[in-house]
Amino acid sequence: MVVSFRFLARPKWIAWTVVVAVAVVVMANLSLWQWNRLQERRDTNAEITARAELPVVPVDSATLDGLAPEELRYRQVTAEGTYLTDGQGSGEVLIANQTFGGAPGWWVVTPLRTASGLVVLVNRGWVPFASAIPGEPLDAFAPPGGTVAVTGLLQTTQSAVIGAADDAAALPRLDVDLLARRVGGEVAPVWLQLENQDPAQPNGEPLPVVLPPLDDGPHLNYTGQWAIFASLTLVIYLVLVIRTAQRGGDGPGTARRVSRALDTDPDLIVMTALRLAPLVEIDRLTQVTDLPPGVITTHVDALVASGLARRHDRAPTGWTLTPEGHDALGERLTAQLDAAGLRSQMASLYGRFAQLNPEVLTAVTDWQVVTADDGTMVVNDHTDSARDAAVVTRLGALDDAAGPLCDQLGALVARFGNYRHRLGVARRHVESGEYRWVDSPLIDSFHTVWFELHEHLLATLGIERGRTDAAEPGAPVGAGDS
Repeated sequence: MVVSFRFLARPKWIAWTVVVAVAVVVMANLSLWQWNRLQERRDTNAEITARAELPVVPVDSATLDGLAPEELRYRQVTAEGTYLTDGQGSGEVLIANQTFGGAPGWWVVTPLRTASGLVVLVNRGWVPFASAIPGEPLDAFAPPGGTVAVTGLLQTTQSAVIGAADDAAALPRLDVDLLARRVGGEVAPVWLQLENQDPAQPNGEPLPVVLPPLDDGPHLNYTGQWAIFASLTLVIYLVLVIRTAQRGGDGPGTARRVSRALDTDPDLIVMTALRLAPLVEIDRLTQVTDLPPGVITTHVDALVASGLARRHDRAPTGWTLTPEGHDALGERLTAQLDAAGLRSQMASLYGRFAQLNPEVLTAVTDWQVVTADDGTMVVNDHTDSARDAAVVTRLGALDDAAGPLCDQLGALVARFGNYRHRLGVARRHVESGEYRWVDSPLIDSFHTVWFELHEHLLATLGIERGRTDAAEPGAPVGAGDS
């Protein structure tokens, strides 16, 4: 048998070859980047270890020895003085986008003036995002009055903040030069990451920021993973090329898989998405429909011009169908399904969905609330990790059960084709510890996607959801609430 690779000159194969080549190069470079990150982390760990062996000295001494800031980084020092709070030329500020155990929050940075007159910026620790509002008093996290003794590690300034006012109540990064201008006088060119303080913080917050473990972190694993991905991509492509060549190429006369799913016009897809997720923005419609933003905008504009959709400019903002739009959508979906003769098959698949629905809703409810000792339902504080892990396992099993159903829906009507992928993405986030992907209405969480799938089936079959079926916004879901 003569094996020919002439099919590789066809435009489709040229495009695929370019895509595979770019993907392999990108993944190989990501592997090298992770390897470099690993070396940087090891160097940092060695630096921390070496400087931990140096004697602990007063910050006045450490900063006046003529050492550059980089030579002071991770040096453990002490400082004794008074915190400069509001009304004393304070440079106290919140540093945004800080996390602690995965939760968002702020760093609270307060200047400390020592007996020698030197001012050092002290990162007193982390507070939850909702606990502090920039520009309002930080009384709940006020430092002790009078003389305090602190111990901590010196750190170098973070990158400069451009365009921020000197008196800004919150900054995106800890810019020592900017804060030094606010405080005035002699300010240390480094900042201190608080470890201990005497007297202690009255209410235990802010929480001191701790260094990450002195290990390799995930970089070695990521190096290997990207290398494996690059190798597998190349191997799979070569196997595909060889097998295609062995069966004579993929030109006319070769076997092809032909999708028989019922296609839906883009304008009807956009209308359906507006029905499933009212008061939605274009970026969300892009995620739901898999259509380009430009195509979506064109169809939304046409729907608005015909009176079938409108913009809601007061919070919550977004696009939504008008009553006329809801009626028109129902008529078109009904007509499309009946014209294709698919109603009985779709109804059968909906019956299978209805069997899974209570189990999904029960799992989400079990995630949101628990039964207290007195028998009442209270919000789950997620302190029982074993219970939460069991719920995550149940959601994974339900996703496995829903997968074939979603595939069959997509094979029947093409616009249902992305639900399995969206549920799978949410599941992977949950299983990696990002638990807001269980039920958050602000993202494509498992419950959000499941709710939209339910609404999509109801709209397609022309089934009216009763009041007892609908969940109150923000309330825990229960049976029938998807």
